[in-house]
Amino acid sequence: MALPLAMIGVGIAMTLSLTFLASQATSTTMSRNLVSHSVARAIAESGLTLAITYIKTDPNWRTAQTNGAWLADHSFGGGTFAIRFEDEADGDLTDDDTEPVIVTAIGKLGGVTHKVAASVTPGPPPIGVLFVVPNPASLGAGDQARKAKFESWGMTV
Repeated sequence: MALPLAMIGVGIAMTLSLTFLASQATSTTMSRNLVSHSVARAIAESGLTLAITYIKTDPNWRTAQTNGAWLADHSFGGGTFAIRFEDEADGDLTDDDTEPVIVTAIGKLGGVTHKVAASVTPGPPPIGVLFVVPNPASLGAGDQARKAKFESWGMTV
C-alpha cells in the first residue's frame, strides 16, 4: 500500500517540478524581452530629446535639414536610433517657420524596436526686453519682481 502511494507522491512532485522549470524558462525569456524593450524605448526617447533640443537651439534647422531622415542608425546606449523630420502640411520644412513638424525617433536594441513621435510647433524666438534700472548690480525688490515677471512670460531680460 505504501509503495503505490509513494510512487503517486513522486509522480506529483516530478510533474510540479517540471512545470515550474518550464515556466521559469518562459519567464526568463519574457524578462529579457521586457528589459530589451525598456532600453530600446529609452534610446528612442533620447533620440527624440536630441531632435527637439536641436530644433530649440539651432535657428537654421529648417534649412539645414530636409523633410525625411535626419539621422540613421546613430549609436547610443548599446543600440541605435534614427530620427525623421516630417512637415505634415506640405512636405517642405523651409516654407513656413510656424508649421508643426512631426519628429519621429526609432530606437533599436538587438531585435527589439521602439518608436516614439512628437508634434513640434516651433514658436517665435524669445522676445528680448531692455529693462532700464538705476543700478543693474543691485536691483530693488520691485525691479526684481518685474524682472521675474518678464522672465516668467518667456522673455529674455
